[in-house]
Amino acid sequence: MEYWQLTLATGVYSGSVILAICSVILAALGIRTHGKAKVHLAEFAHLREDVKQLSDGVTQLLAAEERRFLKELKSFKMRD
Repeated sequence: MEYWQLTLATGVYSGSVILAICSVILAALGIRTHGKAKVHLAEFAHLREDVKQLSDGVTQLLAAEERRFLKELKSFKMRD
């Protein structure tokens, strides 16, 4: 076997090994990223529920404040 054939064969083998290693690394990163995406979606859903609860609480507080204000306004008008 000539030198250039040996060098070519070694280069092809080394390239395939490097390609296989890169594929494994990319697959591992893809799985890790996919897992993190699920975590982020769960966190986002939890935050969305928190915002909904806060919004409902604010709506209730605004309604209570409006009732209190109207009651106070009505009592003020009765005094006059």
